[in-house]
Amino acid sequence: MIINIKQLELENKLKYLANRTKEEVIFDKINKEKQWRDLELKETDYIVAVTDHPNYSEYITYRQELRDYPAQQDFPNGERPIKP
Repeated sequence: MIINIKQLELENKLKYLANRTKEEVIFDKINKEKQWRDLELKETDYIVAVTDHPNYSEYITYRQELRDYPAQQDFPNGERPIKP
């Protein structure tokens, strides 16, 4: 019998996902959202130094919303801040 490695990996991943606790699912979601937030902050770092950027104030506000995002009451299920 030939075992398809990709199929075996997928089956193992599905077993892992099916057996996770509610806390593990929430923890993974929190980490995913924080990773997204950190990437957004990194991608907009350059704007802080470009004070004549046409959307400077909007990006400064956006970056503050990103930093405040994890403190939202419904985090990680709330709405993500919207990039200008």
